[in-house]
Amino acid sequence: VIHSQIAAHKLVSPIVRDGQLYRLWDPFRVSFCAWCYVLKDRAGRATAAAAFAFNMSSTFWSNLVPRLCLRGLDPEALYTVTEPLPNNRTQKMGTLEVVRTPQPVYQLGAEKVKMYGASLMHMGIPVRFLTQDDSLLFVLNRCPDTPAVRE
Repeated sequence: VIHSQIAAHKLVSPIVRDGQLYRLWDPFRVSFCAWCYVLKDRAGRATAAAAFAFNMSSTFWSNLVPRLCLRGLDPEALYTVTEPLPNNRTQKMGTLEVVRTPQPVYQLGAEKVKMYGASLMHMGIPVRFLTQDDSLLFVLNRCPDTPAVRE
């Protein structure tokens, strides 16, 4: 566990240090908090991003959490979305009991998913919190073969 957390820190550290901060969910209005750091190159293209989301003591799970709509991305760019610290919990069907799983459980159903910036900003990422202190981290990297932003 510690090794994966250190690897995640090394992955997001330059994005957080040099990226632009976008506040996504206001913790004073809802019991969730989220923000995103977007790293841009010299041409102003969003090349990487790190999005954080936190459940701040809400006892209502999954269906009441808004989608995580990111900001600051290039709408026409294709991004690889990864979750470096996936959850190891899931809900049992029928009882909704939260149980540990031997394999990681990814928010988007897979370790890596490719999505366009427009989809990430307008439709967002579906978020499921399973415990009162649950948190999420998504890391986005621009795919190298996507076009530049239209002027």
